[in-house]
Amino acid sequence: MAAQATMTIGSLRIILFALIGGLVMITGAASLMRTQGEIAPVPAAQTVLPIVVALVLASSVAIAFALRARLVTEAAKQKDVSLQLLREDKVPQALGAATIISAALFEGPGLLGAVTVLLGGPWYCLAAPILAIFAMVWLLPSRDRFKEALRSSG
Repeated sequence: MAAQATMTIGSLRIILFALIGGLVMITGAASLMRTQGEIAPVPAAQTVLPIVVALVLASSVAIAFALRARLVTEAAKQKDVSLQLLREDKVPQALGAATIISAALFEGPGLLGAVTVLLGGPWYCLAAPILAIFAMVWLLPSRDRFKEALRSSG
């Protein structure tokens, strides 16, 4: 079966920028609301939720890297077709899926960390959205990055 294109590299970049922008806005709003004392602290946010944030972050990162490696390997099985799609500024389906799913897996714990801070959890839980933002920036697609991933996988 030939590799199929799902979208252009530019479209995929827009999706990631939207995810990053949303996470930045939610984290900023949660931090602002917390500093203004608009929401009463929730006791579980100070004890249980930081542990949950750490566990969700660790598991999401592990799943994202494992899934990304598998999907890149899948695209590398049809390296010639995948490289041709990239030359046409199109993203092979497996690489597009790897990028979007990985970004979503990073975004989840980031949102949880922001909500934990909003609910009165420790400020260090903001590390989750900050790490998520950096991870999604790292995922931003380019033709060269995808080509390198295909070459190193095959």
